[in-house]
Amino acid sequence: MPTAPDPASAPLTGPPSPAPSRRRVLATGTALGGALVVGGAALPAEAAAPVTLRAPADSWNTVLDDADLHWQKMPRTWYEGPYLGNGRLGSGIYAEPGAETTAVRFNVQHSEVQDHRPEYGSLFGLARLPIGHFTLEPAGTITGVDWRMRLRTAELRGTVTTSAGTLTLRAFVHSTGDVLTVEVTPSAGEKDFRWVFHPAEAISPRAAFKPLPDGYTGHPRPSWRSTAGRQPRCSRSSAAVSTSPPGATGRAAAAAPCT
Repeated sequence: MPTAPDPASAPLTGPPSPAPSRRRVLATGTALGGALVVGGAALPAEAAAPVTLRAPADSWNTVLDDADLHWQKMPRTWYEGPYLGNGRLGSGIYAEPGAETTAVRFNVQHSEVQDHRPEYGSLFGLARLPIGHFTLEPAGTITGVDWRMRLRTAELRGTVTTSAGTLTLRAFVHSTGDVLTVEVTPSAGEKDFRWVFHPAEAISPRAAFKPLPDGYTGHPRPSWRSTAGRQPRCSRSSAAVSTSPPGATGRAAAAAPCT
């Protein structure tokens, strides 16, 4: 049965076309403008309305600001709240368990705080050790929050509203220094708010649900010292607080724990 000839195998009837160069393609595109090329011939295309793209003066910041995380109710657990950190020192912020209407927890964790007793195995002898947490304790009962996690500046900003007034917050972890900074500005009714550090027992977290290796014990409890006008300072994790009158700022800093 005869078949149709394969166009690809048909001999060429004219001289071969030269391979197009980049310059030739660009020149052709410029000459044709908005024309449509079909079968080697240029067909004029319908004129389209010009499109003007306008970007804000700082489009990068605009995109980031639009993606900020926003909390309008108190997060109840660590996985609901905002996080602050620099890859070593970290803090998660949420309602204090069992005291959801009276305190806000700021965890303090550090990736380099670990045990150095390999004889007890990696799960215990080289475990990352708990440090503790801060609680922000308003004078009144917490009735609401309005927090925004600023991605552009890696800061948590917002307010805690209570039955006695408001606390305005600004919190961040320094990018290169292991310092957690929390600034608290109270309204008149909240001038007696408290900022308290709660040290954790320096023992492997697995001790809560696994049998302890023979001879394994936790580390000694932290020691405390006080300075005039400030709350106690812990030798394992430095913590300093100053509470100020309305309009001023209370600041707390949690640095990398001492050895």
